[in-house]
Amino acid sequence: MSNSDESLPDLDTNSSDENESPHTVDKRFLESFKNIEPIGKGGFGNVFKATAKLDERTYAVKRVRFTMNVKREVKELARLDHENIVRYYCSWKGQDYVTYPDSRQKSDKEMPCLFIQMELCEQGPLGNWIEKNRQDRKYQEMVQNKFLQILKGVEYIHSKGLIHRDLKPQNIFISHEDKIKIGDFGLVTSVECETLTEDRGTRIYMAPEQFGSKYGKEVDIYALGLIWFEMLSAFSSCHEKSKVCNL
Repeated sequence: MSNSDESLPDLDTNSSDENESPHTVDKRFLESFKNIEPIGKGGFGNVFKATAKLDERTYAVKRVRFTMNVKREVKELARLDHENIVRYYCSWKGQDYVTYPDSRQKSDKEMPCLFIQMELCEQGPLGNWIEKNRQDRKYQEMVQNKFLQILKGVEYIHSKGLIHRDLKPQNIFISHEDKIKIGDFGLVTSVECETLTEDRGTRIYMAPEQFGSKYGKEVDIYALGLIWFEMLSAFSSCHEKSKVCNL
């Protein structure tokens, strides 16, 4: 795995037009990648699909404002190696405009960002897959297979002494090989922490104890139960799920 401070090999950048994009002004991102397209956004930043000029492979590149959460995400991703975990390749610190998730407005000036290069999961998040396949006559069989893969990924995370803390269908992805890939480790923490950070997960998937400061792996198990319920139930929209969770 690459060190986040290592520089990339020299790349052929003959034309300045090739190093321009409406989506970023970060020099390394522009020099190292082409065909940069936004594919997702969330509370912690933006995700792009981009083709590396060095090997012509397409990757997911996550751009987030540089924080301690982000440093933790990269540190933990770099030491995880499992077929059901999104694969980490490298990261670098740069300067870019940031889109604020609440307003969708861009910052008025460049700020420190971290760019995380990961494997691209072509089928997108599990939530989209559920909606697309819910009416398939083999759906029950397919969801069992998918959920077993999720369990294997979470079991591996816990075996490393970590808690994900934000398991939900939008943070679980599916590759072109139809494999489950758990991602978004921005809230991951160690079970050895005596007092956990104030950062929370997504409310409708959170265990009650997660609103406090002391809890363990059981919060991930709670989220798994809700994900399994969602995969098997007719509740699909966030509004419908919120109504059920508030009963």
